Formats: sequence, C-alpha cells, structure tokens
Amino acid sequence: MESTPNLTLELKTQVILALMQQAEREISELSTDEKERLKAIDPDDEDTHHAYESTKEELVGEITRENATIEHAEERLAKLRAMPAKRALDEVGPGALVRMNTGCFLVGVSFSPSQVAGETVTGITIDSPIYEKMQGLKVGAEFHLTGGKQEFVILGVV
Repeated sequence: MESTPNLTLELKTQVILALMQQAEREISELSTDEKERLKAIDPDDEDTHHAYESTKEELVGEITRENATIEHAEERLAKLRAMPAKRALDEVGPGALVRMNTGCFLVGVSFSPSQVAGETVTGITIDSPIYEKMQGLKVGAEFHLTGGKQEFVILGVV
C-alpha cells in the first residue's frame, strides 16, 4: 500500500495562502473584465421599443452575473482569511485540513480540486453532507454517507 505523507501545519498554511492568492487573482481578473465591458457599453444603444434586449442591456445582464461571481470569490477569500492557518486542530472542524482515504480536504470553503505543494486539495463547506458526517471526528474514525457503500477513513487532521 502506498504511504501518504503526514499533514503538517506548514502544508495547511501553504494551502490556505495559495487559495487566497487564487481567489485574489480571480477577483482581479473578473473586476478588470467587468470594467472593460462597462467601457464598451454605448450609451445610445438602449432599446426601449422592442421585446428583445439591446447590446447594452445584454452587457449589463452579463456584468450582473459576473458580479455575483466576484461576490462569491470575495466571500471565499474572506472565509480563507478567517481560517486558523497557523493553528493545528485535532478533530474535523472549520479550518481543518483533513486527509481521508479518498483525498485531502480543507473544511470551511468550497473550491475545486487544486494542486498545492504536490497535494491535491478540495474545499468543502460546513453545509455539505460529507462535513455533517465527519464533523468532530478524529484520526482513525470511519464513516459512510447516507445510503453510500463508500467507506471514508480519516487519516490525518491539522
């Protein structure tokens, strides 16, 4: 069986910092794109007489949707900043970096699998079904999701 490296406080800090930088880049890119789109709006392109949307109205709609994405990224960044990056935890809770037999997870913020320091880490929220099952558990604990046959084993927490 392949051995898994231990979770360390250093790795947890690297993960949180890398994800904060990722969120900051995303916010910056989305904000720049939004500004460019606003500049492209022609003030004379408002259609008040037809059922279909004008270019201006379409752009405003797109910007509104992107703004929700910016707000989501800002919320994710705020949650990452609030995490106890330099404090080790001994049980699964918000801010814990958890290694299980199925992968490595950061609890408290949702994000797609990301490579950090050679580790693939996925973010899960405290509202997720998997967190509900693993909350408060310690290394060695096992659990199953409701109706699931997959066994989850906690191999490390920091």
